Amino acid sequence: MIAQTTAEYTEKEVAPNSARIEEKDYELQRQLLRKAGELGLLSASIPEQYGGLALDHISSMLISEYLTGQGFVRHDLRRDDQHRTSADRLFRHGGTEAKYLPKIGSGEWVSAYCLSESGSGSDALAARPPRDSTPKGRTGF
Repeated sequence: MIAQTTAEYTEKEVAPNSARIEEKDYELQRQLLRKAGELGLLSASIPEQYGGLALDHISSMLISEYLTGQGFVRHDLRRDDQHRTSADRLFRHGGTEAKYLPKIGSGEWVSAYCLSESGSGSDALAARPPRDSTPKGRTGF
């Protein structure tokens, strides 16, 4: 069902606007994100108590697969997945879920998960925390 919904959305809403998306028509992109939010495509991994669908990982992957294949996420427009990834990070580590997740999942707010480390680039698992000397001479965070 979610795969069909995503396929129909990308076919009817995204594909006809691919040139405008490539030209960085940000108002159109915001409209498309809001529509994706209305369809639940941005809230697949958000728990129900925060307005999400709480879908399984396979359903979330299907959403990403269909969006990726239809031009909505070309080049810098991988916003949908970044959007959902940042929502997931807030839920797992943020402590402010109730404030942010409903608006992120609906497409009202745009979010992104950004990472760049000098030693690991965008490889989150390769990042290492900095170590500083403490007043007692020990190394710590």
